[in-house]
Amino acid sequence: MDAVLLRPLPDIPLFFSSMPAKLTGGFAPKWGKSHPPMFVPDKSWDGKALSAFPVKVGKAIRASIAVLASRIEKTLGVPPQTGTKAWNYIMWDLKKLAHFHPTAKVFPPIAFCPIPAWLGSGKCYSLQCPTKFDGVSTFFGYTFPSVEKIFSESYAIQHFFESSFKDSARAGQDFWIALPDKSLLGITATHVLGEGWRNFLGLLLPKIKETKTEIPTIKETKMKESANFKSENVNIHTLKPHPRNYRNHPEDQLSHIIESIKVNGFYRNIVVASDDVILAGHGVVSAAKRMGIEEVPIVRVKFDSNDPKALKLLTGDNEISKLGEVDDRLLTELLKEIKDVDSEGLLGTGYDDKMLANLLFITRPEGEIKNFSEAAEWVGMPEYQPENENYTVHVQLEDEKTRDEFLKFCGVKTITKTLRDGKYMSFWWPDKERNDRSSLRFTDES
Repeated sequence: MDAVLLRPLPDIPLFFSSMPAKLTGGFAPKWGKSHPPMFVPDKSWDGKALSAFPVKVGKAIRASIAVLASRIEKTLGVPPQTGTKAWNYIMWDLKKLAHFHPTAKVFPPIAFCPIPAWLGSGKCYSLQCPTKFDGVSTFFGYTFPSVEKIFSESYAIQHFFESSFKDSARAGQDFWIALPDKSLLGITATHVLGEGWRNFLGLLLPKIKETKTEIPTIKETKMKESANFKSENVNIHTLKPHPRNYRNHPEDQLSHIIESIKVNGFYRNIVVASDDVILAGHGVVSAAKRMGIEEVPIVRVKFDSNDPKALKLLTGDNEISKLGEVDDRLLTELLKEIKDVDSEGLLGTGYDDKMLANLLFITRPEGEIKNFSEAAEWVGMPEYQPENENYTVHVQLEDEKTRDEFLKFCGVKTITKTLRDGKYMSFWWPDKERNDRSSLRFTDES
């Protein structure tokens, strides 16, 4: 049911479908002389879509399709490789077919593919409720068509909901039972199969082995006594910072925390030891004090701040999250969307415009973002003026003794970066003092 035919296909010898494209933001096609939009012979629309797909091949392009099919078969016949080069040439070749056969009809996205497939693994617009398909909601410049428009104008509707499954078991009966009626996929099921579509699918789907996975409530779970947390509101001035907290909270971070509290409130509790010493949430407490808040929610553990369990909690709260891997592409697109739709911009996310531009610049290949100015333009930074470019010299030294003599000769006091046990170092010359507690400092004790 990923792709559903809503009405008979048009009686045309050769025609193509197309997919929605992002009109703004990351990965939006940049149309120009070297990358023109889709050629639409009858000029019924502007052709700005991701690509075209032949729906009815016909004799005119049969040979071309055969060649492309052979190339695809060879590509898929080898182990998967990283990157999208193979997929890109397929998409571009399909697009060229529409260019080279001007008698073909090229349909706009609403005809066969009104749903964008941008959300990625684990997500799907068709499963969302309330649905975005209201004729008003927009995302990256694309306006979602209304449900009424889809069912009155589309020949077929491709839901892409299979991409939301990480394993096939999720597509079993439980998924269809829980599917919201007002989601686009639910509406489609009702449109095609009628009001009793769940019963109909229940008869067709193979019975899957019942595996009861019950998630117990806190009351039902027998937890260790020390881990039974109860939330309470306390006077903020009774809370004390942990003397061994090594994480500082500079002004720019506090500004983001303050904005987050204003918008979201305290969406997780501060954790304190039995002696009112903070174990997790030092930044939140500092921000709340700046805001003049007198009471904050806490959970209190049943051991004091010097207990090894407290020290482990203090450290783990700061460090465990660092072990997660970040998908830089998804992060930059998410931040760009927030910047585009939120009046406060990126305040509250931990990023600002320049940080986002830097992240984009250092994580995207040169073919996508050539320099920081392009990154700034993608982000939408107004009237960006690039800073003076710094010059870098790489020096190779034979051993540690020679390295230390060289540093002393240059008058270096602050190392801004150290990698691989001191084998790779970075510093400014003339020396610049850096507000970085992790900096390695060389002092002359002679």
